[in-house]
Amino acid sequence: MFGLLSYFNGLDMTALRTACSSLWMPIKIAQEHKKSYSCFYACGGTDGQRALKAAEFFDASTGDWHALPQMNAAREGAICATIAGSICICGGQVDGKQSKSAEFFDPVVRAWVALPSMSSARTAVVSVVMSGQLYICGGLGQIGYSERYVKTVERLDIKKARWDVLPMMKSARGNAAGDVIANHLYVVGGSCGKALRTAECFDPALSRWKKLPPMQQAREKPILCVHNHSLYVSGGCIPQQSTSETTFIRHQLELCTVERFNASCQCWEMMPPMSRPCFHDVGAVSGVFNGSVYVFGASNHHNLGGLLHSNKYTFQVFNTTTYRWTEIMQKPFLRAHVQAKFTGQHLYVCGGVRIQKTGLDNPTYEEVVEEHSERFDLHSHCWEILPPMHDVRAG
Repeated sequence: MFGLLSYFNGLDMTALRTACSSLWMPIKIAQEHKKSYSCFYACGGTDGQRALKAAEFFDASTGDWHALPQMNAAREGAICATIAGSICICGGQVDGKQSKSAEFFDPVVRAWVALPSMSSARTAVVSVVMSGQLYICGGLGQIGYSERYVKTVERLDIKKARWDVLPMMKSARGNAAGDVIANHLYVVGGSCGKALRTAECFDPALSRWKKLPPMQQAREKPILCVHNHSLYVSGGCIPQQSTSETTFIRHQLELCTVERFNASCQCWEMMPPMSRPCFHDVGAVSGVFNGSVYVFGASNHHNLGGLLHSNKYTFQVFNTTTYRWTEIMQKPFLRAHVQAKFTGQHLYVCGGVRIQKTGLDNPTYEEVVEEHSERFDLHSHCWEILPPMHDVRAG
């Protein structure tokens, strides 16, 4: 994936614009430095042929995309976060191999600055920012000549420019979900060769993992958010396989089930199911607005001409008062590998891959990477087309 990072009341916009002033025409600088700004950043990814060094940010106060200086390394599928006012990029595919290198953008020196490398290169991790530090948990790591699910955990302290190795999780897992409640890190579900029901919690004060009651449904790639001191775990999938005389087929059962974990009583409760199943593929995200839980997730895996990916997204909202799900986006979102982010009262959706069909008798399919961006207003429930990004990019 390419990194799509949101920040509200974040980096000083004057500093950002000054840092990148050589890359765009001069724009009006707001004099109210205490004014709240909402912006997000798109870093790296792929243009369909190669990984990208390009980075840019969207300033919601002006409605424009602005280029940032290029990253030190072209990255695809990186871990991305905003920490203590800095944009941090870790790992991902660099030169066709999994990397453990890291860097951050410093608007003072107007450049990307190298950080110490992670202890290991891995994918399918849980990455969460808690108390101004980035936690990397589990994932699929390279062990010798093979890949294995791991339970290792490390934490980036950007002020000290240091990675700290933390106690390992109770279970090895990848493609799990994580979030924070009351300065405790929760990790749920995922896979370790099969979908998991297990859940656990890390207390940084004690530097200790605690095993939690298992979920009622095993789920890989669940979509997670926090509301009212509870975890809402939506959808996910269960990998399956089938065989015939000549083929071995991997596929997945997509889930519409939802459950809630109350952190106060440490118990799980099944909630009404979603209207459509969805899972956490590239671009999936969940958030809370006006007391309702919104889920934007991948749905309906397709195999077109050998191109296997999710080319539909479903957008649903759960009213926590009426306990009802409503599907917002009646028409399928026909781009794959987009990136999405909730910022303030908007959902932003950027980039992605469109499947283009050519020919009638013997149709062929090709992937077209796009630069489109749009946002959904959670208050008015309307989509708005935004200016395109400077670069085509997909996850």
